[in-house]
Amino acid sequence: MSRLVAPLLIVLLAGLAILSLRGGQPVRIAAAAAPEQPRYVVRGAQLQSYDDTGQMQFEGKAENIDYFDDESARMRQFEASVLGVRGAPWTATAPQAFAPAGERRRLQLLGGVEGAGRWPDGEALHFKTESLWVDTDTQALDTDAAVQLDSATRRAAGVGLAVRSEPLRIVLLQQVEMRYATP
Repeated sequence: MSRLVAPLLIVLLAGLAILSLRGGQPVRIAAAAAPEQPRYVVRGAQLQSYDDTGQMQFEGKAENIDYFDDESARMRQFEASVLGVRGAPWTATAPQAFAPAGERRRLQLLGGVEGAGRWPDGEALHFKTESLWVDTDTQALDTDAAVQLDSATRRAAGVGLAVRSEPLRIVLLQQVEMRYATP
C-alpha cells in the first residue's frame, strides 16, 4: 500500500504545480452549449423603412422577432413588401427570416420563400425559392438558390436571382430556362 501512496502523492503534487503555474485557475470542462436565449422577444411586429424624402420603401411583418445580444434577429412567419419597385411592390413570405449581427438593411428570408412581383412589362408573376436576401435601402432582392417564376405568358427557372428596382431588372444568374406561352 505504501508503494501506491508515493506515486499518487507525486501525481497530486504535479497537478497542484500545474494549477499554480496557470494562475490558480481550475481547469473547466465546457458544458454542452445551450441554445442562445434572446435578449428581447417581440410578438406581432411591424417594420417600416423610409427614404430621405419620407416615402416608405419597405414594410415587414413578423409573428415573432427574437433579438439577441450580438444585435442579430430571428423572425418567424415573416412577410415583406419592397415598395419602391416600379409598377407594384414585390412581396415575399417565409416561415423564417434572419438579420445578421449589426446589419441594419439586409434580411434573409428562409425556409421556402413565396412571393409576387411584376415583369418589366408589368405582367404579374409569382416566384418560389428556398432563401432570399432583401435589401431595404436599395430595394434589391437576391438569391443564390434555385428559383422559379411563373406568370400567365411565361415560366422561368434558374439558379440565382437578382431583382433591381430602378429601372426594374430581373436577372436569372445560372442554368436559366425560359418558356413562353403562345397566344
